[in-house]
Amino acid sequence: MSEKGISIENVSFAYENNRAAASQGCAERELIFDNFSMELPASKVSVILGPSGCGKTTLLNLVSGLLNSEDGSISSMNNDEQNNFSVLFQEPRLLPWRNISRNIELVLKKHYGAEKARETAGHYLKLVGLEKFTEYFPAQLSGGMRQRAAIARAFAFPADTILMDEPFQALDLGLKINLTSLFTKLWVEDRRTSIFVTHDINEAILLGDEIFVLSGQRPAEVIEHISNPEAHQERNLESETSINIEKKLYRLLTV
Repeated sequence: MSEKGISIENVSFAYENNRAAASQGCAERELIFDNFSMELPASKVSVILGPSGCGKTTLLNLVSGLLNSEDGSISSMNNDEQNNFSVLFQEPRLLPWRNISRNIELVLKKHYGAEKARETAGHYLKLVGLEKFTEYFPAQLSGGMRQRAAIARAFAFPADTILMDEPFQALDLGLKINLTSLFTKLWVEDRRTSIFVTHDINEAILLGDEIFVLSGQRPAEVIEHISNPEAHQERNLESETSINIEKKLYRLLTV
């Protein structure tokens, strides 16, 4: 269980527009966040929900350190140590010349010896149902199997926080539901602080302990924060709690 939450305090960030955009009347700077603050609790799945282009992925990149804010701070809430992150992307991002076990072992080699890395990779591949495919290369696997391998890699890496950038976006509905359930199964066993970016209301309900809704206008603001009281194992989209949350989120996102 992770003991490190994330505190975002008074953060400002803007993208610089190129000269062509400026010549067409666009502003030289596009302000995404202005004095933006939120707290993402430890050992919970925090969902960042909002329409496309509202700044969700930018916020994830600021948290991970891929982007630097102009003002404000992003830090661990519970101690002075810096968080380390594991990332689950929209696509699996597996190296095509390595089998899936060696893909996972690669990210572990700085933390474990070769034998421990191999054992850890095998453990998580078994948890996601790929124990018979450890020697397969990515091209030999289906899209869903590759994403399962990516989920295994995210949990195998000894990170304080898991960042997820719409990892199920490109999948069909049945596969999306299966992988959502799989992620929940792994997370219940190892309750890492997790940040999940999506524009899908159902994903937000099924995965989110805390759901933060971003405005569609820039600079982005948190227009609603909803806590999901149901335990992960008990959530389903037909429960009264889920239906009520869905109605509220739908109203917020269709204003």
